[in-house]
Amino acid sequence: MANETGIYFDNMKQIGIKHKHMFWIFSVCYFFDMLDMNLFGSVAPSVQASFGLDNSHMATLSSLSFYGMFLGGLLGGWMADKIGRKKALLYNVLIFSLASLGNAVLTNVYLFAVCRFLVGFGIIGMNIIAMVYIAEMMPAHSRGKYQGLMAATGSIGIPVGVVLSAIITPRGPETWRIMFLIGSLGLILFPIGLKWLYESPRWLVSKGNFKEADKVVETMSGEPSDLEHAVGIKAGSKVTVVETLKFLFGKNQIMHTLALSVMAIGCVVGGFFTANWVVLLCVQMGFDLQLVLSFSILGVAGAPLGDFLSSKISDKGGRKIPIIVMLLLSTTMCLINGLTPTMFAGATVAMAAFFFTNMLRAMCATSATTMYWTYLAENLPNKYRSTGTGLIMSISRLLIGVVTPTVPFFFALNGPVAGNGMFNVMAVNALFYLIPAIVCIIWGGKTAQKSLEQIEAESAVR
Repeated sequence: MANETGIYFDNMKQIGIKHKHMFWIFSVCYFFDMLDMNLFGSVAPSVQASFGLDNSHMATLSSLSFYGMFLGGLLGGWMADKIGRKKALLYNVLIFSLASLGNAVLTNVYLFAVCRFLVGFGIIGMNIIAMVYIAEMMPAHSRGKYQGLMAATGSIGIPVGVVLSAIITPRGPETWRIMFLIGSLGLILFPIGLKWLYESPRWLVSKGNFKEADKVVETMSGEPSDLEHAVGIKAGSKVTVVETLKFLFGKNQIMHTLALSVMAIGCVVGGFFTANWVVLLCVQMGFDLQLVLSFSILGVAGAPLGDFLSSKISDKGGRKIPIIVMLLLSTTMCLINGLTPTMFAGATVAMAAFFFTNMLRAMCATSATTMYWTYLAENLPNKYRSTGTGLIMSISRLLIGVVTPTVPFFFALNGPVAGNGMFNVMAVNALFYLIPAIVCIIWGGKTAQKSLEQIEAESAVR
């Protein structure tokens, strides 16, 4: 009987129960990923009081997770190529969950700091591996849809963390530790993933294990598979990090690598540029802190809304078109957002307008970023995909720590809108979305609705 799923899973009209198990495990992984990544900001004042730290020490603690993300990006992709997508994903979940548990129980500030580093390491490692894993396991026509739905489900971890922190943290000087204990519950995913997740057949084929790859495809699709004799499928050779770098920056690939890198930097750095500054800058503009905090809750709705939106549009327009549209909308919303603090006479209306437009900006930007995750994984050949994705994403994470300290400088400038330094900041933020949009228009290719093998073949003759 013919294999109706085509090569791997790319012609499946609907996903089956095995794919649904995988989707929900990934979604819960991403839930704890987002919960742990955003947790520190919610409990930072309590942590500062508990350890008796000054602001410079708190800045160091905050930056450690980003340094961990840089190293996790470099090693996470390599790990997935070395030991497989399944094991690497679960090991990184284990790392950030155990590190969160360490943050819950450790009373030594130096060990606490090490755990902050490890949280960042595990979070970005899991994130990178998941985007590659989904790209390789989902049918061609719905890769973007399920990447978006997974991210939308996981992004609920952001408002859940904010609400739980608001309830739990004020109850006592050490109750902030309960939040990290909740973050460590991701540990339950390790045994569940070992049982219910399957290794990527594309990775198995790259290692020459056609028999196990066929078994995975047949188990998940319910159809026979013979990958060893399928057109365009062949075992890969062992690839080192150096060989991956040579490929990425080789004469035939360097412009494509630079385009993908600019898009990664724009999406990632653009999303974090004002994240830790918005409340402070609003207060410095003269708005009441309690008023600012009351409306700032709107901001956490942007990410899940954007992820859900991406699931609806990602697989249309070759993926390229919706990414460009969302980046241009993000650019526009940044500029509008920057104008709102001085656009209205009343403080309440001004803050309502500011945080509402900030939510719309976050929605558009998150949608573009989530679609880009799929786009990046699609645009790299199988044998370089995981390590290459990690290298590109780790650079963008490292630049967050370099760029975000410049926010006060732009805020203090005499910009085009008198008395509104926020517009200066948001205008710079807009550039992080506009530049990658232009790059994608000029150099971006269309990838949606195509098998990864077809995309790779088209890239080879580019």
